Amino acid sequence: LDRSEDTSNFILCPNCVTGHQYVIVRQDTDKITVIDEARKLLFELQHQAQNWLLQYYDFGGNHQFYILTDMDRQLAYLYDHTGRLLHHIPWRNGHEVSLLVSASEKQLQVYVGFETILSKYTFPY
Repeated sequence: LDRSEDTSNFILCPNCVTGHQYVIVRQDTDKITVIDEARKLLFELQHQAQNWLLQYYDFGGNHQFYILTDMDRQLAYLYDHTGRLLHHIPWRNGHEVSLLVSASEKQLQVYVGFETILSKYTFPY
């Protein structure tokens, strides 16, 4: 794997659905790069967070989702398999985010917890 900076860090993020697949995340000063198991670049995110958590969900087909949580600011962002942000306002978040797919309703259900509040967001699947 190539280091774009001397201070680049690499992290393996397992698939939260199966635990068998993973993506590689490279953190640089101002961006996060997501790379697949074959070391192919999936996408890059311009982000200043230094203390963050990336969650990877692969439901098959083109249904891969990534949740980036800025742990210092307690904000979460949901991205699709191309790195496109799926909502406009970040979610307040203090925990890991949970994703569920309802195939019968063709919906992606996102559960976000902050302090004592659990919020549910729904997206077409």
